[in-house]
Amino acid sequence: MLGNLKATIEFVCNKPKTTKRQNPRGDVDNHCKAILDAVTGTKNSQKGYWNDDDQITELYALKRWPHAGERPHTRIKVEEI
Repeated sequence: MLGNLKATIEFVCNKPKTTKRQNPRGDVDNHCKAILDAVTGTKNSQKGYWNDDDQITELYALKRWPHAGERPHTRIKVEEI
């Protein structure tokens, strides 16, 4: 993808059997960094979704526990803006 991009990333994390936490562990910005790096192309191979993650000018991120019957997953939505 070329141009400016908006990325929305939702992290639905495994919930431990016991926890007093209301939210999953880990900084949401660190979760995002791993995803953005994983889908960015490299100079040797343009197999990434975009050329450089500096193309992302808007970012929305959410981490949460799964709802009843929902499996942990990560959802990424990218739009050109």
